[in-house]
Amino acid sequence: MSKTPKHWFISDTHFCASRPEHIDAFAKLCQLPEAGDSVLLLGDIFEIWVSDDLAEACDLQIEAELKQLTGRGVQVYFMHGNRDFMVGKDFCARTACKSLRDPSPWTLPDGRRCMLTHGDWFCTDEKSYRRYRLIVRNPLFQFIFRRLPKAKRLDIANNIRKNSIKAHRENGQRSYDANAELIQHYFDKYTEASCIIMGHTHLPMLHQNQAKARMVLGDWRDTLWYACADQQRGLCLFEADLKLEQNHCRYRLQA
Repeated sequence: MSKTPKHWFISDTHFCASRPEHIDAFAKLCQLPEAGDSVLLLGDIFEIWVSDDLAEACDLQIEAELKQLTGRGVQVYFMHGNRDFMVGKDFCARTACKSLRDPSPWTLPDGRRCMLTHGDWFCTDEKSYRRYRLIVRNPLFQFIFRRLPKAKRLDIANNIRKNSIKAHRENGQRSYDANAELIQHYFDKYTEASCIIMGHTHLPMLHQNQAKARMVLGDWRDTLWYACADQQRGLCLFEADLKLEQNHCRYRLQA
């Protein structure tokens, strides 16, 4: 009897050299998926990604873990976030990850249809970020950026990081949730989708409204968040300690 596949969902890990404990935790988490499973990385996996030819040592560690996953027969999908929008074809070639458009339809192991997104395009109340997104997601900007000297690209990336930290402090660490009207508009337009799985907001939660649901993945700080779906239990959102010794299902969307 063949094994029922599991689908694993992760976002907003913000991997960087200053948080090596998160990279170690990811290495442990990567031991859980088995051949035939799918791992879906829904954006902001890296704190900042300048370009495929400027990966730092910590980035290469993550690449190595992803390459081991795909080498074991695990399907790995990568979706761009607002921090790693410059991840390109070379990264996917090195890791054997498949690029995933935002948004993308997805079918869970229990047959339920859902939509996967990083989620930032739902956060219309975050006005300063909306202006930033219009610039950095513009194909012309990305075309020009990739052709700048390495030193200039690093300088721009560092300024983006500094401005993000400044804005975060000025907002008093306030998080913006998705716009409820926009979420409802999506469900009204795409009636086949009964669930949205997203990240970006750093507000882990399961929102349910009758037959529709929205699961928000959490970011990685003192604890780490990930979701797992299988045919038996449905879709579960887990919170775990950094050593993955304590895993708690905080929210569950039953099959």
